Amino acid sequence: MLGEVVMKIAFIYDAVHPRQKAERRREFTRCIKLLLTNHLLDASEEYDVNLENVLRALFFPNEVVRGYSGRFVAHKLLNDHLIRVVYEYENGIPVVVTLYIARVVMYEDKILSRFGCT
Repeated sequence: MLGEVVMKIAFIYDAVHPRQKAERRREFTRCIKLLLTNHLLDASEEYDVNLENVLRALFFPNEVVRGYSGRFVAHKLLNDHLIRVVYEYENGIPVVVTLYIARVVMYEDKILSRFGCT
């Protein structure tokens, strides 16, 4: 079963340009449609990961790798652990399937070392 979530998200970042003397804070808002499975919601409760951290892993991952059956896995470092959010696209809409927490040491030689994340 899928739960449809439509949310308005404000992204805020500091923009610095070489010709600027000061930083400018920029904000832009987007309306994003996601489908969240019950499996994801159960997993986030089981691993005690709030929805904000799930979204942070999706929108600002340290890396994204290909998973099985055309799925994607977003990795977000969290201290000595790694949040892995599994998602796929269905009719152009991201369907967030599940997440789990892994220890970084399990992935540092395989994946994360290529990106200087370890």
